[in-house]
Amino acid sequence: MRWCEGKEEGEIVVGGNGEGNQLNNPSGPKESSCVIGDQCNFYLKGIGLTLDDILGDALQPNKVLNNQSFSIKLSAGLTITMFVAGSINSILSFITFQNKDSQQVGCGMYLLASSITSLLAISIFIVKFWFVVLTHINVSPNLSVLRGGCVSIEPILKLFLYLDGWLNACVAVERAILIFKGVKFDKKKSKSIARRTILILPFCVFDVAMVNNKTQCFTCNQDKITYLCEGCLKNFCLMDLTKHRQLLNEELHHIINDYDQFKQIFNEQKPNSDDLALINQINQWEINSIKKIQLKARDCRETVIQSSQTFLNDIEKKFNDLSEQIKQIREENEFNEMNLNHFRNQLKKMTLEINNPPKTSIQQDSQPFIIDISIISTKESKFNKWKQDAITVAGGNGFGQKLNQFKYPYGIFIDEYKNIFIADYNIHRIVEWKYNSKEGQIIAGENKQENRTDQSVYVSDKWNHRVVKWRKDAKEGRIVAGGNGQGENLNQLSYPRGVIVDDLGQIYVADMWNHRVIRWCEGKEEGEIVVGGNGKGYMANQLNNPFGLSFDNEGNLHVVDCGNARIQKFEIIL
Repeated sequence: MRWCEGKEEGEIVVGGNGEGNQLNNPSGPKESSCVIGDQCNFYLKGIGLTLDDILGDALQPNKVLNNQSFSIKLSAGLTITMFVAGSINSILSFITFQNKDSQQVGCGMYLLASSITSLLAISIFIVKFWFVVLTHINVSPNLSVLRGGCVSIEPILKLFLYLDGWLNACVAVERAILIFKGVKFDKKKSKSIARRTILILPFCVFDVAMVNNKTQCFTCNQDKITYLCEGCLKNFCLMDLTKHRQLLNEELHHIINDYDQFKQIFNEQKPNSDDLALINQINQWEINSIKKIQLKARDCRETVIQSSQTFLNDIEKKFNDLSEQIKQIREENEFNEMNLNHFRNQLKKMTLEINNPPKTSIQQDSQPFIIDISIISTKESKFNKWKQDAITVAGGNGFGQKLNQFKYPYGIFIDEYKNIFIADYNIHRIVEWKYNSKEGQIIAGENKQENRTDQSVYVSDKWNHRVVKWRKDAKEGRIVAGGNGQGENLNQLSYPRGVIVDDLGQIYVADMWNHRVIRWCEGKEEGEIVVGGNGKGYMANQLNNPFGLSFDNEGNLHVVDCGNARIQKFEIIL
């Protein structure tokens, strides 16, 4: 919604089409564990939606069944009703077809076997239901029980369901043969075939199911029953899956060790609140100055303390957030490579920050009778560098309207889960590419994006080959990049397009006709090339009319390479 101050109502600018792929969802998509997934996610899925898919989002952990939602209670009631009705039906069928008169032909024998498989299937189904419910409610079940249940229950349930279907098919085939042959139908031969079929059928069904479910294990390269790791998107057999899990646990322990080291460094950095020699200088200035500047001295003292404390509070907040995330992921035992990389990068960033605290000094200004002072807190700018050979993470399949193509992509946005949102200009759509996906999905038809910092707007003035910064309520803008005519020198731009500004106020410009991304520090006379600048082309270190820019939460730079119909990811060099 967009609201104008003083208006009674707003107007919808994007969305308004019901719940869907929303960009402003604060919770974001749920991340599945690398091995266990949604508690029981790594068995073979083949009967439509699994119970995990249906119940997983509705179940609330650490709550007894009575405190669960109405839909869970209703599902439990319906499952019990189905079990009772199915059991009664199967038992009555078993009693009916156990009669010798009913087994004079193969059809009766098939129906007798079907009654047994139906009873077993409904029994395994209710076991499966309660297994899913209880493992979701209990967020830390015994790992061996969880893994054993995931591996065994679903395949057994599928086996009985397939057997029941095949037995019913055998009944239909025999009835068709009976109608075709009429009085010439051989009952003894029918019974003999039925006995053999019932004995052989379980092995055939099991063998077909196993063959269909076999894929190549990523580690041992053998065709086995494999399970998808949703963190690295690779398939592992059960043996290698266990080893993969152990490796992840070892990585988590390394991150925890780094975390403990950082915690020690952080605790040593905490200063005393009335510390800092600057306060003594301020006190001396107060004595030498006279009463009329006492108010100024008090303000400066507060500024010094607040500057140091603000820095520590920011670090402490990040530290506490990371502590909670690691604690939670250890308790839930759900994590994957993405989580571990996130923790590792957060620790590196915090360590760099704690080792590079703001430098505080006094700036003296000459004034009549009084030397006025002010407190300046500065932090050295960190100039990131990126690998010059990019990775294509979206598109790269030529121009077109397919979900794995673009037709002149312009704008780009990346959320905290590394999902990429692209404005596909020429076919008027917004496409979302999930992390590591091979194609996107259309989520909207219009997108507008502004680059804002400290209530300023940065305008890419394409035709004047410059970037202009407009502060709030300003009467005119100020050139912060380019403005020296069209050209390829470091103080020039050529039809600039996308502009983003980082936390340090550094300005990144997609210099379209120079096929490069250039960084400008405000107040500097020229910029520096960060990626591209190797001429127009399709190689990994080249761009072709770059438009949009965006950083992900790890600092990797994503560039909309419009002329090549692709999105290029330049990985940050840590």
